[in-house]
Amino acid sequence: GAVIVGKTNVPALCLDVQTFNPLHGVTVNPFDPARTPGGSSGGSAAAVAAGMTSLAVGSDLQGSLRLPAAFCGVWAIKPSRGRIPTHGHVPEVRCLQNTLTVGAVGDSPAALDAFMTAACRPPSDEDEPGPDGEPAG
Repeated sequence: GAVIVGKTNVPALCLDVQTFNPLHGVTVNPFDPARTPGGSSGGSAAAVAAGMTSLAVGSDLQGSLRLPAAFCGVWAIKPSRGRIPTHGHVPEVRCLQNTLTVGAVGDSPAALDAFMTAACRPPSDEDEPGPDGEPAG
């Protein structure tokens, strides 16, 4: 099992390369407050880099985990689509489901390996898109 430590900040609509939203303000890079931790999972990467947790779960569409990890000097993984179910994940936007994947930011490759071992399911033919681009399953 996992212990939920807390929630982290994301940009409005989870669509930006920095982490600011009007409700919670700006998240700064823990190594240099004048710099961004990236986005959209900048809050997750900043929390891992600051040592608040060793792992944070998030989603990746076009670098939303990998960019903040690089900005904060930690590790990230974007699994192949379908390896981790996205059902119930926020944001659940139907048109993005063919590219959105659930992944993680971690303080080491070992943390990401533990996450993948716990969260992944075996690949299935149902994960492959049908002729219209929508998941076949």
